[in-house]
Amino acid sequence: MNRGPYIQELMEGMHMMQKKMLAQYKSTKDIDNVTFSQWRVLDVIDEQDYVTIKDIHIALNISSSAATQLVNELEKKNHVVRKAHPDDKRASAVALSGKTRTFINRFKEHNEKGLVMLFEPLNDREFEQFIMLHKKIIKNISENK
Repeated sequence: MNRGPYIQELMEGMHMMQKKMLAQYKSTKDIDNVTFSQWRVLDVIDEQDYVTIKDIHIALNISSSAATQLVNELEKKNHVVRKAHPDDKRASAVALSGKTRTFINRFKEHNEKGLVMLFEPLNDREFEQFIMLHKKIIKNISENK
């Protein structure tokens, strides 16, 4: 079986769901003018207390200069702050601003509600199968880093 078209369809569907959920929440006007790439940076920063530009460029598989540009834009919009790296005072770390941290926490709550609605068409057996397959895929990804 040629899985390529099916995988492409899955990727397009996941991207569409992600964009739709983001658009629904952004419509509340709690956060404006953040591009999809900037959202990806905010997501990386949210996973830790602080990150470096190197962490961002590795996590998103983008160049250091692209990561720096995205962080600079987010800093201008007061979504991130730079501070001294706790382990290396010569380096700087990037963290979420207080207002953006609050927003992201609310976004996660909203996102969870959206995901519950996303899976409503599945009955319990189908949902359990989906979770089992999802775990199998994640296990494969984590074993093949």
